[in-house]
Amino acid sequence: MYFLLAGAFARFHLLRYGLAFILIFVGLKMSWLNAAWQGHFPSTISLGVIVGVLTASIGLSLVFPASRTPKGLPIRSDRSRSSAEHGVTLQRRHAWHI
Repeated sequence: MYFLLAGAFARFHLLRYGLAFILIFVGLKMSWLNAAWQGHFPSTISLGVIVGVLTASIGLSLVFPASRTPKGLPIRSDRSRSSAEHGVTLQRRHAWHI
């Protein structure tokens, strides 16, 4: 199960937010919503919320793909840089791997 989710997180970058929302929803359902619905929150509504959130997070991940550049790095082509500037950028680019 862990490796399945790890692969899914790599492919669908917004899935982690959808699962976080589902965990919050389940916690609220167990603590508050059951009390508000006289001890039994409808299962159809729960399943609808869970399926809807999963579908939305996967769909939005497909519509808006994740950017591949790490934050904080300049986005410029290598052709426009001098060799000294290129060396500094390479050092900065690989510093986050350490």
